[in-house]
Order: sequence, then structure tokens, then C-alpha cells
Amino acid sequence: MVVSITYLTQLCHQPHIVNTVVLVCVDCITNWLQQWSQTITGFGSVLVSLLLVILYYRQQQELAANHKGLLEVTSADWNRNELTAEISNYGNGTVSSIYLQTLVYTESGEHRKYTLRNHLMKRQDKQGEWANAIQSEEEDIPFKGKSKIGTLKPGPPPEGWYGITFGLFMRQMKAQNVGSVKYVHQIKGFELSGNRCLANVSPMITEIDAQNFGPNNSIENPPSARIVSNDDTFISYTHPSRTRRFKGWIYHRGIELINWLLFFYSVGPRPQDLSGRKYVKRVILWRTIGYYFEKSLQRVKRIIPIGKSG
Repeated sequence: MVVSITYLTQLCHQPHIVNTVVLVCVDCITNWLQQWSQTITGFGSVLVSLLLVILYYRQQQELAANHKGLLEVTSADWNRNELTAEISNYGNGTVSSIYLQTLVYTESGEHRKYTLRNHLMKRQDKQGEWANAIQSEEEDIPFKGKSKIGTLKPGPPPEGWYGITFGLFMRQMKAQNVGSVKYVHQIKGFELSGNRCLANVSPMITEIDAQNFGPNNSIENPPSARIVSNDDTFISYTHPSRTRRFKGWIYHRGIELINWLLFFYSVGPRPQDLSGRKYVKRVILWRTIGYYFEKSLQRVKRIIPIGKSG
């Protein structure tokens, strides 16, 4: 052991040997860095991207906390299907893109064939960029809007959705022998962060019998209306869970992926049904299939007369 230490000590006093050892070590380290440079660079890029995402998320949280709207309907006056409402914003942020929407639920499930539709409200005391917004601490601001229900456009495909009045919808429910109908009208706007802001026109859910809805009835004059308290019919829309939000995100990303794969055809996501709890039934798909089946059958009949004897 003493001999080995003495031998190493002698070697260290020879500069050319020390330089050779150092060069070999540097060469080994350089080769190792070259081999792992792409991996290290990729990991660094991922780490930087992750930090930027976390920073953006925290900035969005701070923005949402510092610019949060708090809407309240201080008065509401209906003229059949048109609402004149005074709205106050008790929050610390501006709320823009203010809509009137009507959520409806039927025990028979007919609401699944109709869509939730927003009608843009107009501010009565201002024009221009503030005609559809309310700033922080503004109170009793008059807005006007109409209650609309989304239904399929008549005619051959491709169809779309268009709005009908609440009164017409109720008459359709009566014709389809629907009984109990629950509904609530809401004011919906968007904060600076993009988060939505909701306020009920009336604090309770209204329930009526569609079979009692006559020509003279309307939102301002419903037949035998019953005010329902402690009802969670629309709770999944007004207070969606994280699971519901995640499912919605997955659904829309899936639609984007399908459109990317089927570049020759565009698939549109289904809108929310009239209750806001689920996506509308595939009424457009089945009507389209039925339409083209009928067209094909008519062509076959022209070529091969069916039911006719020679």
C-alpha cells in the first residue's frame, strides 16, 4: 500500500502524465454530454413548458379573483316572451356578453329534443361597446331580451337550429301530450377571465302543466303556476362538477380529433339540451338518415315500379 501511494505521488510530479489524464477525463465527459444532449435538451424544454403552463394557470386564477362579477336581477317585468330587467353588478369586475336563457325540464323527456338557446340582451341606457355589458358596482341597469327555445329548422338536411318563443314551445308540448314542465330564466354573462356569471331572473323554479297552457297564457301569465323550492333539477348546469367539466373537455377534444382525421367532412358537436344537463339527442342525425333513405327509396321505385302489376 505504501509502495502504491509512493508510485502515485511520483506520477503526479510528471506534468505530461497529469495532462494526459485530464484530457482523457474531459474527452469522456464531452462524449457523455454529446450522447445525452438531446435527452437533456428535451427534458429542459418539457420542464420550461410545464413551468409556463403553471404560471399561466396562476395568472388566470389571479385574474379571475380580481375581476369577478356578481350579478343580481333587482326587478323583472315580462311582456309575454320579452323581459325588461334591472340588473346590478356587485362584483369587482366587468361582466359582458349578457344573455337571457331559459332552462326547461319535462318529465316525459321531450326537452332532450330541444336546445338551450341564448338571446343577447340590450342595455337600454347606453350604446356601442357597453350596450351589452355592465361594469363593477353599477346598479339597476335596464336590459331587454327575449326568451328563446332552440328547435330544428324545418326542411331537408342539412338542418340547423333556430329559436322559437317560449309560448310556441309550450303549445308544442301541449300538442305532444306533455304534462309537467319545470323552467327557470337566467341571466348569463362572462367575466374578463372568460368564466361565466349566472343570475336567476326569479329565485325559484316554476312548474306548470302544459295541458293547461292556452292561447292567452305566456311567461307573464302562466296557467296555475307552482313555485318550487329546494329543487336541484338544474343544479348540474348551474354548478357543474369537475367530472362534468372534464367530460365536456374530452368530448370537444374528441370532436376536434374526428374532424382532423376526416378532413373531407366536418362534424359539429351537439349542443346542450334544453335542461342544460346533457347533450341534445341525435335528432339531426336520425332525420338526415331518414331523409336520404326516403330519397333512395323513391329512386328505386322510379326504376322498379313496386306494387304495380304488368
